[in-house]
Amino acid sequence: MSRFLSFGSILLVLLFLGVTSGSAVAAGPIQSDTCATPTAIGGITIRAFDTTSSTMSGFDGGGLPCNAMVDRDVFYAWTSVGTGDFCFDTCGAGIDTTLQVHAGSDCSAVCLTSNDDDTLIFPSCAPGSRVLVNGIQPGDTFLVQVGGPLGAAGGTGFLTVDVCPDQPLLCSPASPNATGLSTTLYPSYFVPTPGSSGLHLEATHGAPGQFGLFMVSSGANASTPLGNGVLCLTIPICRYSPRVAGHQGNSRLNSVGQFDETGNVFVNKSGTSTTGTGFDVPTTIPCTPGGQAIAPGDTWYFQLWHRDADPGGMSVIDANLSDVFVATF
Repeated sequence: MSRFLSFGSILLVLLFLGVTSGSAVAAGPIQSDTCATPTAIGGITIRAFDTTSSTMSGFDGGGLPCNAMVDRDVFYAWTSVGTGDFCFDTCGAGIDTTLQVHAGSDCSAVCLTSNDDDTLIFPSCAPGSRVLVNGIQPGDTFLVQVGGPLGAAGGTGFLTVDVCPDQPLLCSPASPNATGLSTTLYPSYFVPTPGSSGLHLEATHGAPGQFGLFMVSSGANASTPLGNGVLCLTIPICRYSPRVAGHQGNSRLNSVGQFDETGNVFVNKSGTSTTGTGFDVPTTIPCTPGGQAIAPGDTWYFQLWHRDADPGGMSVIDANLSDVFVATF
């Protein structure tokens, strides 16, 4: 069964299953119109909402990538009861929605991620919205903001919070790095601006303190050993590097970053991330001399190269690589 059903289809399924108001699905649109007193929800849930009578709060969790211009927004404080990567979505709502998730449980919460129309990872979700929050632990609480673009009339739909389906990864898990873990990529997405594709890539479980950069190719395999890892991209391989950015006169083509002391956060050192971590993928593919633009319908394969400290604490440093994320634009 498709994950993305219409509002009416979801309602019929719920009635067929005999879902009652005591289940994870609310009997009606119980919601708050302010970040100060959000409606408490938790765990895997489907929550009906109605934004028709709501007003615009102007809340943005401190700024980019979130937007203060979310009209007719309502708020939920979602608390996790499990561990993992969770997806928040309004897919199937039938109205144009904007969805923002913030770390916290009230108006002091800080923006994590935002989406207007999910046209990248699950295009059938649009005009609904979908965001991913990675590495959630039991007891973590997030402020979930559901609304629409400026001037939206509002309407009804469902907010779904669930463990994310498998992301389109290849060569996964990657070869273990110095930590014994495999470096992995995960996506989020935002409303594209001129020069940006709308895709944002994060990297986690890397080698603490080591530098790296993203690469891209039009194909992938798993046949080329490189350092301590496996290069899974096919030739030609294009690097988002300072050198390429300088040659093409496009600072967006530099993705250099450094894993923090835990290895779980890839801190962007290039000024090419709206969040300060990971990388905002530009529309230009960094192949010299002139580059190439990402076009609708294209599929591109992304992998992170990074340095890898010797696990024995010696001075030997070699290369390692992440798994590969597959993006269809």
